[in-house]
Amino acid sequence: VLHSEMYRLGRHTLTAYALWGLLGWAGVHQQYLGKRWKGAMYLVSVVLGVSVALAGLFSPVHLEEPYQMALYAVGALAGMVFLFLMVVDLFSLHRQVDLCNEQIEDHIIMALVDQAEAVQPEARSLGRTHARPLYFE
Repeated sequence: VLHSEMYRLGRHTLTAYALWGLLGWAGVHQQYLGKRWKGAMYLVSVVLGVSVALAGLFSPVHLEEPYQMALYAVGALAGMVFLFLMVVDLFSLHRQVDLCNEQIEDHIIMALVDQAEAVQPEARSLGRTHARPLYFE
């Protein structure tokens, strides 16, 4: 049962890297791994960087020098955050997939344990403690 559920719910490294390469700018690879906030951070940094760059280039009103420099600094910072995240994911995405699969496996095991205890309630009356992996909360 565990193997079939892992086959159905597990994440694949090749898929994660394909999403990173094709839609990494939108954080889709992080969404695939269940990291919604990190995926949103990718999208926000790209949208912020592009909109600041376009505002700086195509603004009909020329801003004073300190404001224009601040605008460029915000765009550059957003671009650097995005590039940093992409490079980190390039080298760590395989480990992120492994950790995601470990969490999925833990959830499956806990569901199986809970289901088995629901079927056999006398196991609790025999003094058996709830079996959970040590690293799972």
